[in-house]
Amino acid sequence: MRILEVVSYFPPATAFGGAPRAAYLVSKELARRGHDVVIATSDAKNLKDRLDCDFVTITDEMEIRYYRNIGLHRTRLFLISPQLAIDGRNLFKDFDVAHLHEFRTFHNVVAHHWLRKTGIPYCIQPRGSLPRMVRWQRAKSIYDTLFGMNLLHDASALIALSQFEMKTGRKLGIPDEKISVIPNGIDLSEFKDTPEPGTFRYAYNISDDTRLLLFVGRVHSIKGIDRLLRSLQSILRSQKNVNLIVVGPDGGHLGYLKSLSTKLGLANYVRFTGPLFGNKKISAYVDSDIVILPSRYETFPNVILEAFACSKPVLATDVGGIPDLVRHGDTGFLVRSGDVLQLARAIEWLLENPKDSKLMGDKANKYLADELTIEKTVDRLEHLYSTLSKTESHK
Repeated sequence: MRILEVVSYFPPATAFGGAPRAAYLVSKELARRGHDVVIATSDAKNLKDRLDCDFVTITDEMEIRYYRNIGLHRTRLFLISPQLAIDGRNLFKDFDVAHLHEFRTFHNVVAHHWLRKTGIPYCIQPRGSLPRMVRWQRAKSIYDTLFGMNLLHDASALIALSQFEMKTGRKLGIPDEKISVIPNGIDLSEFKDTPEPGTFRYAYNISDDTRLLLFVGRVHSIKGIDRLLRSLQSILRSQKNVNLIVVGPDGGHLGYLKSLSTKLGLANYVRFTGPLFGNKKISAYVDSDIVILPSRYETFPNVILEAFACSKPVLATDVGGIPDLVRHGDTGFLVRSGDVLQLARAIEWLLENPKDSKLMGDKANKYLADELTIEKTVDRLEHLYSTLSKTESHK
């Protein structure tokens, strides 16, 4: 099949969460299977800088078109690439199917316009962006009125990452027969030769007997790291050999969290490493005791897959799509969002019961290998693409 993937940012961009990484893994696997894959994206490296790359790049047997933005903006919604709209008449044709990633983007508006004209079927994968969160709520409402609802309802399929996202689609009037639940997958080959245990501890001068709690993700208020700090304060009243490692880029909350750490007397127990990549990030998983995700909201956090790939139990809040991944008492624990005391007690139990904790990590690893590899994800996508393409060709 000839497949068009539309995403506002794409590797080597690293500052936009899991969406570009997930789109890359899908596209790479599709190309490996012999499909003709073209990616339409932007040249954004982060919210300030551009990628230093050719407009058309061929890598991993797929064609990537990096359209220049007229200006980088603090909100992803306004990453505007005028040349994409200009090229639309020639670009958005001769494909069997198109896959639009995320929801409220300029790239999706352009894709919707031209795909409707050419009659190419498309699926849209919002990746957690359907709800109107408090921030930018008015702008999102305007987008939805002008473009979003038509974009959703004209799609041949909505790809939901979880049962939670499927329910969100239903509330917006998408019929069940147009919704496919297809979780993200992970490339297990990246975890085949993991760093030696102790590599991360050595790099950060952490003793072998210190128990490590690990958070990986954007340092943003929605991630609930402030609640984790308050839980750590409670734990340290009885255990002193515990450190919290926070790995990830600043999403606007780093200054507040550093100040809160000092205020709570945690400055010597918390380390903010900034973003880590490749084996450096994997080494943090390897040396951790528990991976913790205390989020206020999540749809499908890829950090859980990465933790499972390193055979680590995950302690997370029971919000959004997390319960689809973390099976309470089996691959980790779920706690009520906002319950600092319950979070602290769950951490203490996992630290005090290392054999049970390891067993959970082993079960998590097997569950990942059985259900959540990139190969499994692309199997499901291939079937969906084929169904949409055949349906359109018989109209």
